Amino acid sequence: MVEEVSFWGSGLKEIMISVRRGGREIDRLAGSEFMTDAGPVLTYRKRQWPVRDGAIDLDGPSVDMSQPPAAVIAGPGAGPDPQESIVRAPSDRRLLVDAPPGTGKTWAACARVANLIDEGVPASKIWMISFTRTAVTEIRNRIADFTSPEDAASVRISTLDAYAWALQSGFDADATLSGSFDQGIEATLERVETDADLQDYLGRVRHLIVDEAQDIMGVRARLVAALVKRLDPDAGITIFADPAQAIYGFTEDESGLGGGVSLLDLLPGTFEKAALTEVRRTRCPRLRELFLKTRRRVMARGRSSERAAAVREDILRLAHDQADPADDGGVGAAGPDRLILFRRRAEVLKAASYAHDRPYRLRMSGLPAPIHPWIAEMLWNWTDRRIGLAEFTGRAEGGVDSVRVQSRWTLLRELGGEADGSVDLHRLRQRLARSNPPLLAASPEFGDEGPILGTIHASKGREADHVSLWLPPLETGEAGAEEDEEMRVAFVGATRARLTLRVGQAGPIHATAENGRVWRRSKSGLQVEIGRAGDLRPEGLVGLAGYDSAEAAHEAQKRVAESATLALRARSYGDLDYSFALETMGGDRLAVLSDGVKTDLRSIANHERKWPPPGQLNWLRSLGVRTVAVAPDDPLLERLHEPWRSSGLMLAPLMIGFASGRFHAMKETR
Repeated sequence: MVEEVSFWGSGLKEIMISVRRGGREIDRLAGSEFMTDAGPVLTYRKRQWPVRDGAIDLDGPSVDMSQPPAAVIAGPGAGPDPQESIVRAPSDRRLLVDAPPGTGKTWAACARVANLIDEGVPASKIWMISFTRTAVTEIRNRIADFTSPEDAASVRISTLDAYAWALQSGFDADATLSGSFDQGIEATLERVETDADLQDYLGRVRHLIVDEAQDIMGVRARLVAALVKRLDPDAGITIFADPAQAIYGFTEDESGLGGGVSLLDLLPGTFEKAALTEVRRTRCPRLRELFLKTRRRVMARGRSSERAAAVREDILRLAHDQADPADDGGVGAAGPDRLILFRRRAEVLKAASYAHDRPYRLRMSGLPAPIHPWIAEMLWNWTDRRIGLAEFTGRAEGGVDSVRVQSRWTLLRELGGEADGSVDLHRLRQRLARSNPPLLAASPEFGDEGPILGTIHASKGREADHVSLWLPPLETGEAGAEEDEEMRVAFVGATRARLTLRVGQAGPIHATAENGRVWRRSKSGLQVEIGRAGDLRPEGLVGLAGYDSAEAAHEAQKRVAESATLALRARSYGDLDYSFALETMGGDRLAVLSDGVKTDLRSIANHERKWPPPGQLNWLRSLGVRTVAVAPDDPLLERLHEPWRSSGLMLAPLMIGFASGRFHAMKETR
């Protein structure tokens, strides 16, 4: 179905066009519908393709036509533009590309890689640094649509932290994953500056591409600058940046400067300047004005307070609608194609708490990876180290068709495949048990259906057809740097929209954090975030301490499998050393929450000078189910019942809540 939206006073119909290859979507474009004798046509990569049912199919025939340019839908490659000159620049050029939102930066970066390979640069000598793991996966998939699968797999694409560990461990036999991420970056930086073998290795890189350079700060900026310095003088570099979207000096929880020096301040002055200037995300006149003219306000010099007010006024004026005040942020009336954005984590949690009986998905940091539940559903009691296709197919339930079984097997093979065609489940578990498991093994959002609620920070680099942006109240007396940052955060949120933007003002919410866990005072006691990574651990799901027998653990796992939309609560029990059992509202146990929850609640109670801490937490829920994996060498396995001690795979609910708890005794401590 073709999606159409009419814009106020524009007389323009906007259509979203899906670009497909191999049966899946590889790109999405916004265009104005023009007709030719051959029907609607899209120019894509300098060829014309027929538009059918809102999509073009690159596996099908293109259209041989001699229509003038105005008779086709403009798309990437439709005519001379700066994007082509960036893509086709000689491999030894060093470019600093200004990349405003929606101007096709990801397409240009992927096409740049493909063109470098076409020009003879070995794929393995092309390095690409991206800011997030999600972006890494998207870029790798897109590059595969531009070049051969072998070349796409050979390009070195990773986050900076992953590169740092690879460089450090590859040239230091004693390297260990200990200390903070920043300490690991520091160690790599020192090795880059002192290790002759590593410097020789870096000298073999032929082209380096850096994405989102404006957000590379502090020690990470110094590391990238050191990598640039150590490249061969004939090596090329392409750096994409947009200072108007620099928002990682702050966090999604609180305001506050951080990060230190920017990479853009450390680059030598020898880089050539280039710019992407055509907005490709949308053809809505209102959004195009926001993407371009409002960006100029963000980038302008002058008093921060005046510029921030002008940018906010632009966002409100150019929005298609004003969001009606609603405690749930509009979740109840939103469709699945809507992205609902807030400035702070506490605002997301508050909106979600009011939407407790409606489906939604979450996008914010600090949540556990939603690994596909079918992995544990099919393998929870498989205790051998390896499994073959016939055995895997035999474990599929009757409702799983053969196509889905094959796609699942293909994924397992990619994660843990052996040369004999089997899957090594030890290797699979080792990868799934990481704090950041492979993205192809997990869902992109936390939850199964409904609109997406998230923070602006966590949605950086993402987009949606329809966006609702809840701006925080204006605060007076902020320092100029803080006003600049908040202005850029609002701009980033507003420019996630492809078709429509709705803007509202979030009410004030005063919250703090304990070990990253958001909480705030309430009339009856407190509200506290439950559902962070680490709140549910394997021993709390099928452990010896939480369940008297394997049969009891199995019954709990069956309840978890059925918990996709359940309302839940957590209660503290003396026989659990006052840890919290996660229960259905009828009192059936699903799991035992980790000691970290108990410890944080005790710290909050001490902070409030009230004791004891709440013994029951209400208004929790499950948004779905996920797989939890334990690495085969983890001593934790000894604390689990069989068969999970051997299989290392179990289910957990996608638990979330801004749970309410009461200080029953209300006894003040000294």
